[in-house]
Amino acid sequence: MGTTDKVELSSWKDEVAGLKEKAKAIPVVDEEKVARVKQAIDSGTYEVNSRLVARGILKSQLSDEIS
Repeated sequence: MGTTDKVELSSWKDEVAGLKEKAKAIPVVDEEKVARVKQAIDSGTYEVNSRLVARGILKSQLSDEIS
């Protein structure tokens, strides 16, 4: 006689549904970070990392050329 494998996913369904609900509750925008950056800009203390900006521009340009 052969053996039969059995997979049961019903318990995972509830867990995945719960995780989806938690993910929906996470705000897309970090309001606290936005407030900190705004305050730094308003006070003149915001510093831009030019290397990161340049890297982002180059990365975007390269990905546009590849696509």
